[in-house]
Amino acid sequence: MITVIGIGTMFRGDDVAGLAVCRKINALARPGVRCLEQSGDGALLLDTWRGADTVIVCDAVMSAGPPGALYEFDAQKDTLPEQFFSYSTHQFGLAESVKLAEHLGLLPQRLLIVGIAGKTFALGAPLSDEVSAAVTAAVARIEAMIAAIIAESATSDAEYAE
Repeated sequence: MITVIGIGTMFRGDDVAGLAVCRKINALARPGVRCLEQSGDGALLLDTWRGADTVIVCDAVMSAGPPGALYEFDAQKDTLPEQFFSYSTHQFGLAESVKLAEHLGLLPQRLLIVGIAGKTFALGAPLSDEVSAAVTAAVARIEAMIAAIIAESATSDAEYAE
């Protein structure tokens, strides 16, 4: 089972990006994939991915890059830049969850993170055009990740059967 977690808040402009991605992937009704929406609370994230082998998280980020830029991280290999998630209303968010899970040995076997650079996170602001377009690109990228993971798993299963 592949778990996709969309992080965000509905009423803070581009912060909704992770939720929008999750909803679009969920609408594809792909077998073996479950989509969950989260606010970004670190303790809930740890609980949500507990026991999962493969997790893909999508969240809006603050970066110096252009709005709508996509960023990818592999929690097993990359350090998650904390400043990307500095707009969070939680003191214990995604970056801190990854650090704690790593320290406690609770990271999923595979934890991939897709960040979408936001333009505005103001209360009541709508989703920006740049991030709206990036949601579509993020869905395509995550779908490609899912396909690669499934293909890799099928290859491993076939090799194991021999």
